Amino acid sequence: MRKQRSQYKDLADKKGEVREALGYFDTVQDLKNRKIILEKDAPDLGSSNNMDNALSASVVDKFAAKVLELLTNWEFPNISRLHFDLKTKDLVIDGSNRTSFGKGFRALTQAAFSIGLLNYCAENDTPHTGFVVLDSPLLSYKEPENETEDLRGSNLNARFYENLAKMPATSQLIIIENTEPPQEVAIRHSIKFTGNSLGRYGFFPVEKKV
Repeated sequence: MRKQRSQYKDLADKKGEVREALGYFDTVQDLKNRKIILEKDAPDLGSSNNMDNALSASVVDKFAAKVLELLTNWEFPNISRLHFDLKTKDLVIDGSNRTSFGKGFRALTQAAFSIGLLNYCAENDTPHTGFVVLDSPLLSYKEPENETEDLRGSNLNARFYENLAKMPATSQLIIIENTEPPQEVAIRHSIKFTGNSLGRYGFFPVEKKV
């Protein structure tokens, strides 16, 4: 009797384990079935084809026009045509890919890309954070890679800041740059980080020792 009771207890325990495992299996199968139904009904937003379809010709043309308008107002040299390539997901400027330019021009065109997207979204009431952060967009003034990209004698620096200062108050631009902005812009909008005890040390305040 003791042996039979022990065997019965073992079988009962095993039955409980199997029942619990079957419950987990049913739950997993139910979740898999729900996943299949949801994926069948919902569009595949991760598909590059769907993304290309979402970006219609009219949308990319309007966006490219915003970027071209910015670069023209900044007096970016020798620019007449610009479009957005759906395959590379980047700008093509006068027939050349944006990435084919030197790092100075790439910095400026990337700035125009980001700000142009902000302007497009604001005007067409599409989602956007409402602000853009630019890191050294005027790099070409400091380190031009060749003579054709040397803009130190041009008005681009002043035109860049003058144009951005006219943007609506609903948009915010944070520009971190080592070049000095024009005086009229600097008075109203700039903070100088000194790296010493004079003025503001850096972007984050220095912790004062007690």
